[in-house]
Amino acid sequence: MIVAHRPALALTQLLRDRWSRESTFVVPLTVAVFLSALANFAMGPFLPAMGRDLGAPVAVLGQLPAAAALAVGVLGFVVGPVADRLGHRRALILALAALACSGVGIALAPGADVLLLALLVGALGRAAIPPISQALVGDRLVDHARRRALGWTTAGTSGAVVVGVPALTSIDAFAGWRVAFAFTALLAVGAAFLVVRLLGAAGPRPTANWSVRNALASYEPIVRHRPTLGLIGSSTLGVAGTGTVLTYLGAYLSQQHDLATREIGWVYLAVGAGALAGSLAAGGRLGARPLRPLLVVARALLGLLAGGAFLLPLPPILIAAALTLALVLVAVSTVATAALLTGETPGSRATTAALNSSGANIGTALGASVGGICLGIGGFTLLAVACALWYAASAAVVWWSRPDR
Repeated sequence: MIVAHRPALALTQLLRDRWSRESTFVVPLTVAVFLSALANFAMGPFLPAMGRDLGAPVAVLGQLPAAAALAVGVLGFVVGPVADRLGHRRALILALAALACSGVGIALAPGADVLLLALLVGALGRAAIPPISQALVGDRLVDHARRRALGWTTAGTSGAVVVGVPALTSIDAFAGWRVAFAFTALLAVGAAFLVVRLLGAAGPRPTANWSVRNALASYEPIVRHRPTLGLIGSSTLGVAGTGTVLTYLGAYLSQQHDLATREIGWVYLAVGAGALAGSLAAGGRLGARPLRPLLVVARALLGLLAGGAFLLPLPPILIAAALTLALVLVAVSTVATAALLTGETPGSRATTAALNSSGANIGTALGASVGGICLGIGGFTLLAVACALWYAASAAVVWWSRPDR
């Protein structure tokens, strides 16, 4: 009887050991991505309190995260080559150190000028962490393990909305926003410690010295490779659609359905939970399907769901349901794109992921900007059409850029 159970016990032990090795690698990356996303979302709930304490209008403070987001997009173009030069593990530690310094700077800021400086320091970390994490996953894992790890790291972004922001607002309730941001600095230090302890020794440095010419040369094979360039372009267009949805969802629910701020917050929480579920689903059986067809279908359905949520006369609960499902598909698309890029790129994985991350930041800004223009010209009807067109264009580019075309 004992002999009969030995194969099952051996298989169980093998799976346990494999999961242990994989989780040891994935946990610090997921925590790092979580903190990078939290740095992006954290300021919004605190703007009124920060404005009172710093003596600055909320309208002025609201421009500071936008400036930091622009910096993230620009820095993304150089992060990949620099990370290849420094080594991915070392670059990730430095990026987390930048987030820690940013958290301390925000907590101690006496005015808007120091606050902006702190946010720009944090932009260094935000620009570096997602692409470096993807590159590390692509370098060290393959096939199902790679896709599963990308699902978990992508879930870190959703977790920042579902868990991170509510945790910071809870700290603010009894200790103030300065303590909340100091806590983010402490978390970044802890994450850096996890990277040092769990990711192993850094790989060897490339032999070539870093220069602008070498940095530009690292993009050449990516730009010349139609499937990779198409995926990045498709991602930019898709993120523009998502940026439109998330930027103007609150205004739509308030103006068209008279929802209060707290009720709108519940809708955003549901949407964030949908993104979290989608990230994990894409890392599991759903992501085992052919990824390019999955991307095309997901983006096409996104256009229908997002456009319909703004265009059709639906009650708020159905709008929340439609957009929660939409964010499931957004997360599935994000994981599928990352898996395809890390597996197909002819260039450096870090440079490819950094270029995709910069495209995503540009897409977010583009979606918000075009969405505002559409809202001013044709109201939420034109905004709904714009959402659908962003996603339709994204699906078309994925199909056009397929390798066997």
